[in-house]
Formats: sequence, C-alpha cells, structure tokens
Amino acid sequence: NRPYLVSIPLVFQSFTEWQESDLGLHPVQVALQVALPEIDGAIEPIIYAGRDGQSGRAIPMQDRINALATRALNWARLRKKQNAEKKVCICLFQFPPDKGNVGTAAYLDVFGSIFSVLKKLKEEGYSVEDIPESIEGLQKSVLDDPLASFSMSDLNVGYRMSVDEYEKLCPYAMDLRENWGAPPGTLNTDGKDLLIYGKRFG
Repeated sequence: NRPYLVSIPLVFQSFTEWQESDLGLHPVQVALQVALPEIDGAIEPIIYAGRDGQSGRAIPMQDRINALATRALNWARLRKKQNAEKKVCICLFQFPPDKGNVGTAAYLDVFGSIFSVLKKLKEEGYSVEDIPESIEGLQKSVLDDPLASFSMSDLNVGYRMSVDEYEKLCPYAMDLRENWGAPPGTLNTDGKDLLIYGKRFG
C-alpha cells in the first residue's frame, strides 16, 4: 500500500522537441512508461528530463525535479494524516457532456457504489456529513439541488474559482490560451469565475 509515482526521462526527444511536438511524448514511451505502469497502479507520470541532442544524456529540468519531489513529499505527509483530516474527491464520468449523462456507465450502479463508499468512509473516520438516506436521494442531491445550481439546466456548483487562482494553480495557463482562449472562457463559467461542478458531503 504505497504510492507508485512515475518519473520519466525523455529518451527519444529533447525537452524542446517534446514541448513543440503535436504528438507529445513518443508513443513507445507512452506504452512502456505510462500505460504499462498504470496497470501496476502507477500514478502521476511526470517528465523530468530531456535528451541532449549531442551526447544523448538525460538533462534534468529543475522545475520538474521540484514538482516531482513536492508530490512525493505530499504523498508521504498524507499517509501520516488522520482520516478526519484528509480530503477525498470522487470524480463522476459525464459523456456526452449533458446533465442526463452524469454518473453513467455500462452495467454499473455508479451512484449505488458512491453511496456505499461514502458510508464506508464515515465508518473509517473520514469527515462525511449529510449523506442522503438512499441511493436515489444521493443521485437527486447531486443532480437536482436548485439552491446550488448555476441555472436550471446546469449541475450543482461546488466551487467558483477566480481567474487569478486558476492561473496560480495551473503553470501552463498561458500555453492553453492558443486553443481555448483567455480564462474564464465560455464553458462552465458565469462570465467571471470558472465553475467547478460538484456536491460536498463533509
């Protein structure tokens, strides 16, 4: 029961080549150093070094070494925290993007599973509050809470993130503008903030 972090040195590309590539990480490395490790439980793959075009040596990037070390330390700190102090997020699948498709999965009882997980978390000392009494109640509270919805056609708004906060948390915010425009954009926004849809139970 240990976190398995993946640190990836670029084997076939320099750091600049990787940054400018429309392909991204070389497919061989994606298969061997991202996809296959995920089967064994690997998480959070981070590219930390690029290949020198002359010598072929791996050249570490300081900011990425810092990011890798910070994540490793944060995982270590998390292990020492009491369950009541931990924050847990359950992400719901939604495709195609529409309110009626939230939490859908072929032959799986998504909200039933979440309901069981919430009860188990509470038993194990996590700060879980206001769990509905039934699976149907849980589903309704997530999808149909008029007090928290941005509009009647949208889901609950769990958090409103300012553009300043978003740009502070996302170091690649400027790179994303080329394809997505300036934040907050036109999707999941009230015109001022970025809307994070969700429901809080503790």
